[in-house]
Amino acid sequence: MNRVVEFLSRHCRLLAILCLCSAVIPALLLPSTHIDNSIEVWLDRTGEDYAQYRQFLARYGSEEFVVIGLPMEDPLSADALVFQQKLADRLAAIDGVDDVLSVPRIIATAKLGPAGREALRTDEFLRGYLLGPGGHAVGLVVRLPKFADPGRRQRVVGQIESALAEVCGKQQEYHLAGLPVMTARLNRAAISALTEFLLIAGALAAGTLLLCLRSFRGMAVVMAAVGVTVLWTMGILVLSGRTINMITAALPTLLFVMALSNGIHLALEYQASMRRGMGRERSLRHTYRTLLAPATLTSVTTAVGFGSLLISHMSPVQETGLFAAIGICIGCVCDLLIVPGLLGQVRPSKSKRRRVRQHWSAPVAAFVARRPWPVTIAALAVLAFSTVMALRLRGESNVLAYFPKNSRVVKDYRFIGERLTGFYTVELDVGCPPEDAAATLAALDRVESDLADCPHVVRIDHAGRLEKMRAKVKLSGWLGGAGMTPELAKLLDGMEARLARRDTDGQHYRLSVLTNAMAASDFYPVVDRISESAGRRLGASMRWKVTGIGPLMKDAEIALIATQLRSFPLATAVVLLLIGVLYRSVRAFAASVLPNLLPIVGTFSMMALIGVPLDPATVMIASIAIGLAVDNTIHFLARYRTYRLGGQPPVEAAALSFGTFGRAAVFTSLVAAAGFGVLAMSEFRPVALFGTLSGLTIVCALLADMLVLPPSVRLFGLWNRPTGGPGG
Repeated sequence: MNRVVEFLSRHCRLLAILCLCSAVIPALLLPSTHIDNSIEVWLDRTGEDYAQYRQFLARYGSEEFVVIGLPMEDPLSADALVFQQKLADRLAAIDGVDDVLSVPRIIATAKLGPAGREALRTDEFLRGYLLGPGGHAVGLVVRLPKFADPGRRQRVVGQIESALAEVCGKQQEYHLAGLPVMTARLNRAAISALTEFLLIAGALAAGTLLLCLRSFRGMAVVMAAVGVTVLWTMGILVLSGRTINMITAALPTLLFVMALSNGIHLALEYQASMRRGMGRERSLRHTYRTLLAPATLTSVTTAVGFGSLLISHMSPVQETGLFAAIGICIGCVCDLLIVPGLLGQVRPSKSKRRRVRQHWSAPVAAFVARRPWPVTIAALAVLAFSTVMALRLRGESNVLAYFPKNSRVVKDYRFIGERLTGFYTVELDVGCPPEDAAATLAALDRVESDLADCPHVVRIDHAGRLEKMRAKVKLSGWLGGAGMTPELAKLLDGMEARLARRDTDGQHYRLSVLTNAMAASDFYPVVDRISESAGRRLGASMRWKVTGIGPLMKDAEIALIATQLRSFPLATAVVLLLIGVLYRSVRAFAASVLPNLLPIVGTFSMMALIGVPLDPATVMIASIAIGLAVDNTIHFLARYRTYRLGGQPPVEAAALSFGTFGRAAVFTSLVAAAGFGVLAMSEFRPVALFGTLSGLTIVCALLADMLVLPPSVRLFGLWNRPTGGPGG
């Protein structure tokens, strides 16, 4: 270690300049960043269920569509139909729109007269699809191709929104739903997270650094190290071919605040050494000798916490864990090279040597260290209560719950779900020999009957229902229309192509169940009921499977929660064992357990108390927080060990430890909590809750280190042989 310290002390100025110059490389890569929140990004693309869903799409075509809902007093009045036709024509003219289905098109293709138009109000073919059950809402369905380029989807959705604004103006209210719309709005939120949040986090960090370091030069140096860290991490992400999504969009903000920790510790230690009159060279050596090992270990433990997210099957979570871990390691290198290297270039202050005052946390540490048993018993009681409360946490997933209740997304989906149609699909894909086609269609009729009264099911479509429509048209003309006109035949053929296909392994039929947004606890009973009915109604020669984007999303979210709950114990064990390995002390490991479990279990208990469920973002808190929470523990143990081996009694050693690093501990914790808190402004609620709760956990971890760690190290008798080796 001494050789490393000497090398860094001698060459840190040159290495700092090289680090700063290297940032040009990732800066050139960033303009090629792409944002993609399409549904495939969030699914487990390695499992059999996803492969079956891809086969389903290949068989029946693209499932990308946009539902437009229009509130109207009388959707079938002459003026309303003219308006709908104008809007449909404008939408159909957009490059990238495959088809627009509207009420005026239905009327025109069937050549319905006034009586037929009036009969549409109660017709089963349109109700719950293009006409709302209450009769005061009408819809248009805009079908899109499967976009290989996420940017193309974003542009087409933007053109649809522009067309709606142009035709509807301020006179006609409109609402949009569908996966392309959700993707486009998540993309916009991701852009906001990349820019606005980073700027706010930067302003907070700069203000905190000025308050902490009391030096513009010191603030600029630490900010430079953080900036290089963020640039290189995001540059590597782009270079690897990854795209930005709603969760990874928070990476720059997270890295910005997390990379500040080591920079603050290094800058404060260097400043304190200079105040003691050590001079630049000695101050550099002392800073590296004191902080090289703790800074490296805190970075490793934080990276381990993020790295535990790699066991997830959800790509955004995996990528967040991977590139956050990479960024933390890059940040450690940048901090160790840039901060001392550039501060060593600053001329020493001409002010007189000043006595370094102890931080206010020193008497607090001394107070609790004198009362190890009462404090520890109280902490164990809090941990026990928090554990009982945390066991009441429930895992839940409802996409609409991911947005604020007053957001445009929620208002649009709620309007369409309540007054028009469903927008999530559960698909039953049935294959059979061609000779069993008629029996299969009859069986699908019986499945439809079984599901008719199922809660949350809005509409059911299948080829058998379409065949009945054809028969009705051929027999007497639909609603008094002109019979099977060429236009109506073409329309029905297009709809049938999405519901029935023949390929090399026989005839295939699709039963599509449209549902409203719902929580997993409501969704799975719908899926189970479909499976139960299919198993009972379909014959032995019929092959079937339940698929669709709805089941895949719910399965992915529930699997994510399960895997992250398993990863937390692993991350905790690895992180705390690293502490024991660094200090070669089983007692150091044991003394670190209670202060680091307490804030995380406490956060989960608070979530249970206020009713915050586990979702794809909040479940990440535990694995990440354990890596962040141990930072102050590691710095405390490094100082405590030095003072104990130097002959100081336990209480005095605890007080001196916080007296020398307490200022850095408080400021790094507050700046990290504030940086995570910036994410609370996200309109994507999981990210907002993740930021808020992570910030809370960091503050609780600081309090646990101040109040519980000093009694713990005393109880476990760490380094009780002041004249011997490390001991423990």
